[in-house]
Amino acid sequence: MFIIQDSLFQLGSTRINVQQARDFEIFYTDTSKQAAQKLSNFFPVFLNDAQLEQEIGPMIRALQTREINAESLADNIIAYFNEFYEAQPVKLDVMDWLREKYGIR
Repeated sequence: MFIIQDSLFQLGSTRINVQQARDFEIFYTDTSKQAAQKLSNFFPVFLNDAQLEQEIGPMIRALQTREINAESLADNIIAYFNEFYEAQPVKLDVMDWLREKYGIR
């Protein structure tokens, strides 16, 4: 899932310091019962386009020369994020990003 950092760290017109945000929780809210149940917690990783290009760009270009398909390329990117950021992006999101950013289908 891609989360836009600027939207997440703003409450009305008040900006929230990203450095103060540590753990995030996801709740399921049943409005009919006015009850909420915690589903999970996570720590988001935010990378800007320049940082992504610097880290992932060379890998994408190297794998493209081997004529690897988009699904395998997405698997390699997910493995990279898992190893270096302990993050597990959603494969369809990565494939959408590859299509939008690099025209890879």
